[in-house]
Amino acid sequence: PISARGGEMLGRSLLAGAAAYGARALYLEAARRRAAKRLAQSESRLSLTLRLWCLATSVLQRAHRQGVSYTQLGHLHESSNVQRVASFSSLAVMSGVDSGGGSLAGRSPALSLSATQLHDGASPAASPALPHDAAAEAALGGGGGAGLRPAASYLSLIAPPGVHDVDVCEQNPTRVMFDACTPWSGASYWWHLNPVLDVTKRAVDIYYASLFAALRFAALAELPTAAAYPIALPLLGWFALRPAATAAEVWSGWMAPNMLQLQAIFAPLRWPLVVRVVRGVFGGGLRHEERTLHGRRIVLMQTEEAAAEWDARAAEAAAGGAPPPERPAVLFVPGGAFIADFEAADLFFLHRWVRQTDALVVYLTYDFAPQVPYPGPMLNVALAYRALREHKHDLGFRASPLAVVGLSAGGNLAMAALLAPLLLHHAPPPVVEALGGCDPVMPDAILLLCPVLNICRSPSPSRVVFASDVLLPQPLLKAFATAYDNDSDHWMVRDPIFSPVFAPDEALRQLPPTTILCGGLDPLLDDSVDFNTRIRRMGVPGELHIYRSLPHTFVSFPHWHILPEVESALAKSVQFLRAVCSAAPAAGVGGSATPPGGSDDPWKKPRSVGSQSFDSDDGFGF
Repeated sequence: PISARGGEMLGRSLLAGAAAYGARALYLEAARRRAAKRLAQSESRLSLTLRLWCLATSVLQRAHRQGVSYTQLGHLHESSNVQRVASFSSLAVMSGVDSGGGSLAGRSPALSLSATQLHDGASPAASPALPHDAAAEAALGGGGGAGLRPAASYLSLIAPPGVHDVDVCEQNPTRVMFDACTPWSGASYWWHLNPVLDVTKRAVDIYYASLFAALRFAALAELPTAAAYPIALPLLGWFALRPAATAAEVWSGWMAPNMLQLQAIFAPLRWPLVVRVVRGVFGGGLRHEERTLHGRRIVLMQTEEAAAEWDARAAEAAAGGAPPPERPAVLFVPGGAFIADFEAADLFFLHRWVRQTDALVVYLTYDFAPQVPYPGPMLNVALAYRALREHKHDLGFRASPLAVVGLSAGGNLAMAALLAPLLLHHAPPPVVEALGGCDPVMPDAILLLCPVLNICRSPSPSRVVFASDVLLPQPLLKAFATAYDNDSDHWMVRDPIFSPVFAPDEALRQLPPTTILCGGLDPLLDDSVDFNTRIRRMGVPGELHIYRSLPHTFVSFPHWHILPEVESALAKSVQFLRAVCSAAPAAGVGGSATPPGGSDDPWKKPRSVGSQSFDSDDGFGF
């Protein structure tokens, strides 16, 4: 028999168990609902993203078929009634609402008109069918006006610059929303779908918000910029607990960017102390030697064994009166949105290159905008490269074979520096003065990582879809370009030294084997696709690899190296650099190395993008 006390305890236990079971059931139900809500949000975002992508690409394909520029496409057939339908349809698509209650795919007029409006700030009125109108095309000058004529040899994903890029009065509601760059509010956008990217996004947002607030307080209190860093420390915890305040602070920083503040935010990654700590902790067995090359600071990275061996060879050559020995080298031009570099973060993958390729890595620094705008940074890279390639230095070696690698903005500077001697008739006076009379000198190979190759404010599929990217949101993308261009409209004239994607065919044919690696979630994805299309059709060997689930500059975050796609990209870069370093030296200073391996040469294999492969003689485009 159970005593009264025992029965009371049993009843309490049963009651506690029932309460625990009920609490667990409520928790599981709440978790299920949260998961269902996130899934619904993801589906909604994905649906809107696919619609935007379809809209953005539709006008580009039609413009190419018509042979006219994108801003002129909408004026071939004008109708005020259709124009009003287009305005309403564009707003409906941006809000995710089907204005007709049915599928957008079934209403091609609204779809094509909204697509035209997405790229045309002048609210064009286009006919849904748009048959080829020879008279209208002839009236437009054979398919394009000055500065807006699309190249006939390739499909351009990025719309040419136009008045709608600079005149707010000429922008329609869709373009205004694109420039406003409203951040995604739910935990469902791309970065949240991967735990590693999710943690990175939250950390980046908290860091940005804390320093934006600290820098603003320091400015109000008339304190030096350095005072913002200790002020930001307690704010990190405060913003970590307040995601809504964090998002608001970050968005305000996006919409009114201050280049000096952003340089202060990026500065810790290039502080000498931070760089020395990373070298000491993660650079075991490596030698880092700071030197100068044509007045620019460089860092020579090599293994201790290789350094000892090549020092002995250099000493032996000097004793015998012979020229310095040739050794494989990689000239790395870092990124940093033209306003900074991230040396401490870059060391992680550079160390891997040194260890796995046995090459000498030359880390090149250059002047930053807005203090030194275009073409200053490009000239820094061009003159340092020529000094290294032509062996006009006292570094104790001759770089051969030589590969040039550019990351993000560094890809722009590297490509522009290589093409500039071929484009002096397009160049501003400082470039002509510095490089005039110089023969073109190409490296043995080029590797571009998430490169910036088209500096314009015009939309494109990737720039529209990823307008709220964590690292390169649309307002910051525009601000960085403005800083590099010294707040002028130089970007509108299609200068091929400023935007290498516009280089003429004759110059692109001179490029050595070129491989491009970029992320599928990168706002600058279309830069790589457009440039790859051009150089492949000019016969330049190489590959384009798009890693579908990775954002911009994915190699620069050390903790991302655990992701399979990042590991694949790094392995591909190592494979490419090994192939370059094992090639026979170029015949002459100005020549390119013959790709190694004969019929098994990786440069001659079909280029692969994700699960697709493309024949090496075909252009690549969406």
